[in-house]
Amino acid sequence: MKKLTLFIFMCIGICQLTNAQQKRTQEVLYLKNGSIIRNAKSLQYLDSLIEIQTTEGSLFRFELSDLDSIAREPVRVKFRTHGYFLAVEAGLLFGHDTPITIEKRNTEASLQIVSGYQWNSHWATGIGAAMDIYQSGTTLPLFLRGMYTPLTNWLTPLISFDMGYGLYTKAFNGSSINGQLSQGGLFINPTVGFIARSEKRTAFSFSIGYRHQHAQQSFINEKETTSKNIILHRMSIRVGLSF
Repeated sequence: MKKLTLFIFMCIGICQLTNAQQKRTQEVLYLKNGSIIRNAKSLQYLDSLIEIQTTEGSLFRFELSDLDSIAREPVRVKFRTHGYFLAVEAGLLFGHDTPITIEKRNTEASLQIVSGYQWNSHWATGIGAAMDIYQSGTTLPLFLRGMYTPLTNWLTPLISFDMGYGLYTKAFNGSSINGQLSQGGLFINPTVGFIARSEKRTAFSFSIGYRHQHAQQSFINEKETTSKNIILHRMSIRVGLSF
């Protein structure tokens, strides 16, 4: 419970910081000829002239009589609408195995990396790799992702779906028993949540979903082969940072 509480407070803090970035203001100069100058870094009066330097490095000089008005307006933040991205995500897992192998469960962990492409303001796809550490073993899911964000604001709901194959190898789940074979199976993870975007093309995400992993262990001896199917059911709570 303490880990979950800390996890939630961290998410709230990041969202508040992102929200504060969206409320910054800037001086905007309107000229009588219809021109508009934004992102003014410095403003100097030189006799009858005004000299403006913007944050992009541009320099403007014009007569004071050409100035119509000066206003303070919110900074127009440019969010990612297309292009490649890389996301690093960490999460907590809660649930049980089928068959149930451990009566008392601790909080389990997941770490994954997703590389993808943002097609427009709403749709993105990607490929990912993860490491899920369970009480009953460790899996290495490899998956495809589809993601949808309905809004173009700095804060938008998120719907995503991961699907692939989870490796359940002897390298991570072997034992001293001779003749043991391990293999993975279907991996899926649909989630819902939200994304908080920042002006530097980075974004913070928070999601809750269902994580499903199928695996199998086989034991081979001289007389027979026995197999045990393992189905891992988990509720996943995940945070991520993409850039």
